[in-house]
Amino acid sequence: MTTPINNGGILDKYSWTQTAYDLTITVPLPDDINRKDIEVDVTNKEVYVFFKSESYLTNSILSFDVKVEKTYWYKDGNKLIIEIEKYKKHEWWKSVFVGDDEIDTSKVVPPTESIGDLDSETIATIDKMIYDQKKKEEAGFYKH
Repeated sequence: MTTPINNGGILDKYSWTQTAYDLTITVPLPDDINRKDIEVDVTNKEVYVFFKSESYLTNSILSFDVKVEKTYWYKDGNKLIIEIEKYKKHEWWKSVFVGDDEIDTSKVVPPTESIGDLDSETIATIDKMIYDQKKKEEAGFYKH
């Protein structure tokens, strides 16, 4: 297992990064590839990439399921970017594709989440805790 780079890794044909919610695959493009020459097909278990109708990523079976409807791809300069939402949040992937080099997920560094990244129920709970704390302080509790 290798040490993660941006919670992902660098392989011969692509590099990848991940957060608790999604992963991004970056594929360097040959100079002669235009947007119309690229085809990306994603299922909940596989990713296929074709350049000029030729298969580019031959190992396409994903390590885990993904949300197909939340998957996007675009050309950014000389790179193909594929953004995929994980089906199971907070599940750290050792590799994008089955059989590829794996990272050591014990060394993954989760980013600090901002309150805006939390779901509405959690935000409401935090707001109530803050409100309750302020009321206790106003009533004379927690004074030093």
